[in-house]
Amino acid sequence: MSRRKRTQRSRRENKRQPQPKQRRVRNSTLFRELLGWFVPQGELFAKEEFHGNVQWNPEQLAAEALIWSWQEAKNVTDAFDQTLEICADLGLKKMAMTYPTLMNGLDRYGDMFRLRLRERFQRLAEEVGGDRFRMGGWVPIVNVHGPNWSFQKSGNLRHLVYGTAVRHSF
Repeated sequence: MSRRKRTQRSRRENKRQPQPKQRRVRNSTLFRELLGWFVPQGELFAKEEFHGNVQWNPEQLAAEALIWSWQEAKNVTDAFDQTLEICADLGLKKMAMTYPTLMNGLDRYGDMFRLRLRERFQRLAEEVGGDRFRMGGWVPIVNVHGPNWSFQKSGNLRHLVYGTAVRHSF
């Protein structure tokens, strides 16, 4: 038997050997974990007051709004229908069940939702960004408008390279 044939045979035999089984994780599990990272249950709105007859949980409504914003449907109501399906698959039960309920909740408590989610996303960005989050005390922000990237016009090269820089005092 030629050397070449033996090499091919040994490769085939190596392929047949059992591989260690990897733990398979379902997409819904990963997505549920991602939502829990963005909007942790019982943390963001624990101290807030809501009208007594709301049927939704504020964290679940915020998660529902995030999922709704990620939909690519042509109409907002179609995106809402897709969101309901996704939320049902994820096991979210205390959310807005109709489009008007979602809009009314976001309208009435929108300032609070924006404040709490902005604070949460800011903390997450700092955690993930680590040392690169700030540059000399400045937080670099790039303004994106549609498909074109635009930068604030300034004589300062830092603004041209990094976009608009915003100083935060945390």
